[in-house]
Amino acid sequence: MANVNRVSRGKPQAIDVYQKTTSTDAIEQGDLLQILSAKAAVIASAADNLKFLGVAFDASPSGEAHVSVALPDGITVWEFPLNAATLVTPGSEFQGTGAQELTKSAVDAIAVAEGGQFVTATTVKARLKFTAAHALGDAA
Repeated sequence: MANVNRVSRGKPQAIDVYQKTTSTDAIEQGDLLQILSAKAAVIASAADNLKFLGVAFDASPSGEAHVSVALPDGITVWEFPLNAATLVTPGSEFQGTGAQELTKSAVDAIAVAEGGQFVTATTVKARLKFTAAHALGDAA
């Protein structure tokens, strides 16, 4: 799903390099990533939102061992595709999906809609949230 999740406004303030779970995994720019045993992996399901790490800042093809990750910073606004047309209001919360899209849900949310949107849309401008993985230091 390369380049479907992209920066809408600002520049990511927190970028870190993580080892991938396996170097044979291909990670595309814009992929939603989770942390597994201090290594980065693509989010495969909504359950992985508890371990949300950030967004792949660069592509990391199969054979490369590391990936650059844009971590939640509270400043950068991203644009994400939604899994279906959804009413987006300021403060709406969203989960990541295995299809690298967001779905509206306050449960284990990883992104919050930017203000000024009161429309039914197929994309959302949102800021990444800090999650339990960040609070526990797993993403540091």
